[in-house]
Amino acid sequence: MKYGNTSRTLSLIFHALIACLFGVLGLYYGIFVTPLWWTAINTAFTNDKVFAFNFNLELAAIGLTMLIISVYGFVQAVKSIIKPDDDNTIVKSFTAFIVEGYIGAVFAIANAAVYFDLLSFGSIPFIVVLGLLIAIVLLIATNIPMVRVFDGRDSKVLLTGLSYGGGLFLGLAALEILFAMVGIWARGDNLIAYNLQVSSILGFSFLGLAIASALAIVAGFIIKKKKDLSLAGVLDSAAIMLVGATIASNGIFDFYFRDAASVHLETADLSYSGLAYPVCAMVFGGLVIAAGVAFLVVTLKDKKKAVASPAH
Repeated sequence: MKYGNTSRTLSLIFHALIACLFGVLGLYYGIFVTPLWWTAINTAFTNDKVFAFNFNLELAAIGLTMLIISVYGFVQAVKSIIKPDDDNTIVKSFTAFIVEGYIGAVFAIANAAVYFDLLSFGSIPFIVVLGLLIAIVLLIATNIPMVRVFDGRDSKVLLTGLSYGGGLFLGLAALEILFAMVGIWARGDNLIAYNLQVSSILGFSFLGLAIASALAIVAGFIIKKKKDLSLAGVLDSAAIMLVGATIASNGIFDFYFRDAASVHLETADLSYSGLAYPVCAMVFGGLVIAAGVAFLVVTLKDKKKAVASPAH
């Protein structure tokens, strides 16, 4: 037994706190705000469209993701206390923390690089610097315990968790977009200008994120079953490239329809906010695609080495 009662209890407490805090955020924005943002009754819950659609969407996705992962980690922590001689459950609980840290870091980087203008108030340089600092802190706070937890231990639990966690976040974001599209269609009037264009970009984003989510979850399942890890790497690479393509396409859409008044997802009034968002989205999306390609190349090289290596 490597882990004592103190670490198990702390894991339980912190997962409970994260679940409560992010649960309130995710449930509010995921149920009452994002799906209703385009409807005529949105003011019943939001008082007004204070924030851009993308801002509500990302809060819903990150909140619900952290809620679900923390509930899982909480359950594993409870199991670890009930069975103190079994370290597997507490390792799973710690893995949930690590996955949350990586998701939070990627979320902060994305906000610093692309979605820095979602807030209609505040200094953009401050938001960018704050996002980068949060990402750095989360990566440091995540990697230190990760090295200790998986020192001499099979890392497949971690890889499985990362694939599942990424798939969960992307899937929830896709689901929220789908609900928002239903809100547009259900409204059934012409009060939302250019709703065909909005539905088109939301539909493309839904498909891209939904497929990427499915690929990541299947990759996690393959890793968990200890099957062909190279196949899992290919699927994860494809998921990363799809996410990059989705981000870039949003930037292209925003720039192409820059003269349209009511189709932009970065402002509360759907107006064009300038070149910053579309250019950064296209550049960042391209970098994400490049990262997916690099990950694919590394995966295929590792597979080739494994095939070429003589059996022992």
